[in-house]
Amino acid sequence: MAENELAALYQVHLIDEALLTMKQRATVLDGGKSIRAEFESLKSEKSAELKALADLESGIATAEQKAKDYREKAAAIERHLFSGKVVNPKEIAGYETEMAQFKKMADDAEWQGIELTEQLPEVKATAMVVKRELQKLAKAYEARQVSDREEGKLLQEEYKAKQEQRGSAAARVSKNLLATYDAVRAKMGTGMGLVAGKACGACGTNIPTKMLEIVREDKVASCPSCHRILFEVVPSA
Repeated sequence: MAENELAALYQVHLIDEALLTMKQRATVLDGGKSIRAEFESLKSEKSAELKALADLESGIATAEQKAKDYREKAAAIERHLFSGKVVNPKEIAGYETEMAQFKKMADDAEWQGIELTEQLPEVKATAMVVKRELQKLAKAYEARQVSDREEGKLLQEEYKAKQEQRGSAAARVSKNLLATYDAVRAKMGTGMGLVAGKACGACGTNIPTKMLEIVREDKVASCPSCHRILFEVVPSA
């Protein structure tokens, strides 16, 4: 084996760990889908409160419009009565009855509007709590979309740079050793296990003394349990 080949492979291992971390970071960049789902869930859950406010405001507006329309119709009849064009007592009585009916209908509509308006503060307060939370989630969703897009772009650039670094680092490792490492990495997620005391730092299995001696001689040895290539980092003096 070439001198310090395990150390060179360890550099490949560090790069692969960085690449794996980047992939994991990328998986949580959902463009705000989780926030959007929370928004839709809250909107559905609180739809009754929102509908109550919408129905109440619509009812008030309808009552006010009816009252206005009925008042205008009553006023039109009154103007006609006093125009001097109506002289027949029976016809006058008919118009007066119709005018009185419109005025009563206007009064009823106004009263309905008043009753509905009295309910408005409580219903609106309840709905506004929901609306504020929905607005908060909507802003968070927009912000997440922007941040995830920016972070995703940076991750792509970092990932590409790391892949280039890996190519250079892997060139310093023999094909056979690199193939063994890559095979273990494909199965286990990582291809090296750092010695921690007398155990494999990846899986925790105790390493036989003779195998530790092999590792410390910069020779290839694999963990008897997870089969990762063992490497011991020697602290710099």
